[in-house]
Amino acid sequence: MEELLRETTRWDNGQLINRRTGGIIKVMIPVHLFGQMADMKSLMEIAKTYRLAVIEDAAQAIGSEHIGGKRAGEMGNIGCFSFFPSKNLGGFGDGGMCTTNDPHLAEHLRYCARMAPNQNIITR
Repeated sequence: MEELLRETTRWDNGQLINRRTGGIIKVMIPVHLFGQMADMKSLMEIAKTYRLAVIEDAAQAIGSEHIGGKRAGEMGNIGCFSFFPSKNLGGFGDGGMCTTNDPHLAEHLRYCARMAPNQNIITR
């Protein structure tokens, strides 16, 4: 991941920019799959170096534990879980959950959950 970022991005006025598209890169989204967690220790170090937020896709690894006792969805800024019927923790119909230890981010997530179906507020 670090090699990819080195080769495909550049810094411009304190922002990480995709060299090809010119887009600003703000987030890394590791995907935990088949009950196996991504190498979160390395990814978190890379995220810190590149000043990226980390949003974990933990839908297919609910309950998985990383070295040191941290569980899927608990190491990044946000952990995302799906309750879609075909996922590990299926529900009746669509659904999901986001987790965070940051109270300000939690409030923003609650706001998005209430308001996002009605307007495009996730662009900030």
